[in-house]
Amino acid sequence: MPGFTLLEQIIVLALTTILVLIGFTAVLNFQKLLLKVRDNAAKDRNVYLLHEVLESDLRACVSAGWDGGLNIENQTGTVRYEFENLFLIRQSKEAIDTFRFVTTDVAFNGVNGNNKLVESISFNLTDQIQTYKMSFIKKYPDYKVWENIEYGN
Repeated sequence: MPGFTLLEQIIVLALTTILVLIGFTAVLNFQKLLLKVRDNAAKDRNVYLLHEVLESDLRACVSAGWDGGLNIENQTGTVRYEFENLFLIRQSKEAIDTFRFVTTDVAFNGVNGNNKLVESISFNLTDQIQTYKMSFIKKYPDYKVWENIEYGN
């Protein structure tokens, strides 16, 4: 009765073990890659959310001023954005939102140099992978610009 020798069975067992290890390693690497892709997508969604919320706040505002943070006055109250080193905070009467990004290069321009009426703001958001450049412009009606020009002060 023909059969396999012990040496042949050991060789088959060793080759099977190597193939299983290669497959297991490939599955683990794929899971790590999937987690990185998921984290990056979540960060991109947070950047998009911040952009949409800030743009919406500026579009609906009556005035936006700077006093170390961005104060946006709208019909229902005030929304404040604070630019910290490791995060950005949006505070309104309804909620406080924290966006966890390194915030750098915050720059703004006031109408005629007046910080009480900010017409543009830009800043960079940085995470472990990339930097996002954010820029926003607020166009005010002429009467609002004239109202905020301080003559003789």
